[in-house]
Amino acid sequence: MLATIGELIYSPVLNAEEVRLIPTNQRGIYAAVSSFKFTGGDFISKLGIIIGVIKTMGNEFAYGINFNFRININNRFFVL
Repeated sequence: MLATIGELIYSPVLNAEEVRLIPTNQRGIYAAVSSFKFTGGDFISKLGIIIGVIKTMGNEFAYGINFNFRININNRFFVL
């Protein structure tokens, strides 16, 4: 509850300060890059969930396509 209240207070102040500090002719570029930190993180988290589901279903998923990921560390192969 405390974190939610802090976020409600912090978010408008952060956005107002970002807009105040950004040069007027570059506000669109800065806004796009600033929003990418949320959309990019959201995309990565959803992709991680999808990969986790595929890996738990085993190799039989998607008509027998092998979804094992191999990592080579010091000539030793690890299967994820």
